[in-house]
Amino acid sequence: YKNKYKEIQHWTNNFTKDSVTHKAALNEKSVIVLHHTGDYNDPNQIIREFQDTVKGTSSHVVIMKDGTRHLFNTDDYVLGHAGKSDFKNKNKANFFSLGIEMVGDSRDGQFTIAQLESMIEYVRPRIQKYNIPFDNITTHKIIRGNYIKKHPDEKDILPKIDLDDEVWKQIQKLVKEKLYKDISQIKLTKEGEKMLGTITYQDGYRITRNHNSSLALVEAVLGDHG
Repeated sequence: YKNKYKEIQHWTNNFTKDSVTHKAALNEKSVIVLHHTGDYNDPNQIIREFQDTVKGTSSHVVIMKDGTRHLFNTDDYVLGHAGKSDFKNKNKANFFSLGIEMVGDSRDGQFTIAQLESMIEYVRPRIQKYNIPFDNITTHKIIRGNYIKKHPDEKDILPKIDLDDEVWKQIQKLVKEKLYKDISQIKLTKEGEKMLGTITYQDGYRITRNHNSSLALVEAVLGDHG
């Protein structure tokens, strides 16, 4: 599968070290966590922040509105994207997850088609390589909320506007449709069908360079949903 979108490699010192060896801690890579960057006037600000050792935050990839992916270190690194978190009764999600930052504020609606395509390109080989199940793809809002529910007395966890629930539901359906089996059982919203149709057409055209063949592929995929 040939990538369409450009990747730019960065290196950050905002990674966790093993307390015994003092070398970079090893990421288990069993979960994917989706974030949005929120309301940034300059989308490159998040790139600079992830290299700022004072802030200490980072993520494995930032996906710009044009689909360009900014990669930080490698998948093996434990990077600081999850914070206080809990996933399936296991805390400190940084140690077993890959963080994806989608540039933009999801309260304004869905991300761009280029971002969604790029996100699919990014997760596709990792899902296969690390054998990540569908229900191990989650959001920062979910794992942060899990932690807060278990630790209601902790007062230092500040309010945070996270990925919009409806946007997440659409992405979740799209990921399952594109990358996991049993697709005929999934019920899509009209917006979800539109996204799926667009991305399927673009995938088909990139391979066949034929408009009619690509439309036929869209009809076949969407036809599974009646």
